[in-house]
Amino acid sequence: MLSIPELMAFGILAFFLLLPIYWDWRLLQVLWHTSVRTIAPPTYLPRATALLSLRGADPSLVDCLGGLLNQDYPQYTVCIVVDSASDPAWEEVQRILARGHPANVQVRVAVLAEHRDTCSLKVSGTLQAIAGLDDQIEVLAFIDGDVIPARNWLRSLVEPLRDPGVGATTGFPWYAPTDTSWGTLVRYLWMAAAVMQMFSFRIAWAGSLAFHARVFRHPRALERWSRSFSEDTGTFGLVRELGLALRFVPEVMTVNPESIDLRSCYTFIRRQLFVTRFQHVWWTPLWMLNVGIIVAVLGACGLLTVGLWAQAWTWVVGAASLLGAYSLAWLLAWLGAEKCIRTIVRRQRADIPDFPLSWKCVLAGPLTLGMHFGCLIAALRVKEIAWRGITYAIYGPHQLRMLEYQPYRPADQVRRAGHSIL
Repeated sequence: MLSIPELMAFGILAFFLLLPIYWDWRLLQVLWHTSVRTIAPPTYLPRATALLSLRGADPSLVDCLGGLLNQDYPQYTVCIVVDSASDPAWEEVQRILARGHPANVQVRVAVLAEHRDTCSLKVSGTLQAIAGLDDQIEVLAFIDGDVIPARNWLRSLVEPLRDPGVGATTGFPWYAPTDTSWGTLVRYLWMAAAVMQMFSFRIAWAGSLAFHARVFRHPRALERWSRSFSEDTGTFGLVRELGLALRFVPEVMTVNPESIDLRSCYTFIRRQLFVTRFQHVWWTPLWMLNVGIIVAVLGACGLLTVGLWAQAWTWVVGAASLLGAYSLAWLLAWLGAEKCIRTIVRRQRADIPDFPLSWKCVLAGPLTLGMHFGCLIAALRVKEIAWRGITYAIYGPHQLRMLEYQPYRPADQVRRAGHSIL
């Protein structure tokens, strides 16, 4: 029979191991309802602008622009801001636009005129685009160059903004690996778990993000963005300050088939966690709970090992039960999410590659957990962060400075086709 201290220890382990399962199943319920319900065509169709800020040409840029220029939306504008005229993205955009586009979309392309040193270059592009918007634009939607939007992408993002209590809408990222390299598998598994927490902690994603004019024209939003690394992570805190809500829209779920090496994957995860620390209002509880989950997994493994060695069978049964419940519930939630997401994506008439099963998948799980823990610790110590060849120094919350600007060089472009650029 377990003593009171032992019961307390197992209770703490159970809390931290079952907490992510609760997050997973909350999102799974939303995805399942989205995948089975019949979605009525949106009727709220205000004047909207889709903004694409580019530095470097992502492998998916052609498909991204192809989808963006063919939205099922009556009249809208696509605003493209390229970091410099020497950027590889500039030539790629001009080549794509030379093919023509439907009459219902107006396209504006500009070079970034001011490289602000108090925010990222991407946010500089956002501020430049907002300054040039027509006063009648009610919705500003953001998209990244590695996102391939379905035809209903803009309609779905805009529809919830008809509610005067909603200030922003966002979607979810999902990776669909086509290879089994370690970096690709780790990023896939990490993001699959991260999406669950993004939903629970209200973390927006700039790859599919829209603001109503009551937010993006507000002086507080413009001032906040002028000191930000990105527009997305701080969205919840911003709209909450304005008395508005952030609404998640599973219908704009998009998949990214790009690959990545393990070192770049580490850089990617660390940067995502750093931006969360830098801009999200709930960073402290998020960090503490994530560390607690990892420690709980290690603690349960330790109790199982010690119990086997000492023949303390109550420890063995308790630890094995917790680890088994955690692993099985996460596996079922992952399989359910994968099935629902594939249904949502295919309903949009988009292709999604089959998951490449491999023996590596078994080892990629512990590797992902270890890398996540390392990045959680590293995110606390980061004083400088790099993004696409530019380094930013961090001085405090919403206090950063670009150390030195230089155009994106063609030599910096990833040479292997289909690999993400960072």
